Amino acid sequence: AEAVANSDVVIVAAPANAHPDILRKVSPYLEDGVALGALFAQGGFDMAATNALGKNINSKIGTLFGLQNIPWICKIKKYGSEARIIGPKRCLYVATYPVEDKCNMALKIESMFDIPCETLPNFLCLTLTPSNQIIHPARYYGIFRDWDGEKSYSVEEVERRNGMTLYDNFDEYSAEVLTAIDNELQQIKGALCKRFPQLDLSHVMPIAKRIVTQYGSDVKDTSSLKSIFCSNVGYKGCSTPMK
Repeated sequence: AEAVANSDVVIVAAPANAHPDILRKVSPYLEDGVALGALFAQGGFDMAATNALGKNINSKIGTLFGLQNIPWICKIKKYGSEARIIGPKRCLYVATYPVEDKCNMALKIESMFDIPCETLPNFLCLTLTPSNQIIHPARYYGIFRDWDGEKSYSVEEVERRNGMTLYDNFDEYSAEVLTAIDNELQQIKGALCKRFPQLDLSHVMPIAKRIVTQYGSDVKDTSSLKSIFCSNVGYKGCSTPMK
């Protein structure tokens, strides 16, 4: 309540699975006309907000917005007080409802994150462009595809599989799995555009093109999906979670 009350802009910075509960909890404290959005809105944030706020969403929310990607990656240096920023995006992309608010919201995003922000035509351009939700399963299936449901892996075994980093040692098999998953999204895009020709999904790009667009010159080798991951300076230093 203290964090949300009297706020002009409320940003939900949490994974998509946490959005519904957070939205329901903050709903009573939102000021009329507030701009409510998600830092990472790829998980159907607009649908989660509509479900959580119900019939009050149109009267309560001034602008509903979502970013296509996080502005940067943060690595903890000192828990609770210090972090290191890596991989800042060269441009952010925002979708809004009502769509007429998108330009005004883009200016607000630019002022908050000091990164240029462009607009998207609709929330489907966010929902159909997941990043971590398809990258992480592809990568870790590539590393642990022989898992029998019970065994655990030692640090030494993970090292032998070049699995200690999420991106630096991205292998060809993981790239093939990711390509297959991403192709399904492109097929969904194609089917929607065929049925609804007026629907603008031009920003729903294949994963390789999307990463290069987001990171620009940080990607040193664009010859293959594998090399895009391995050479991306913005992805350096992301380790496999170990217990």
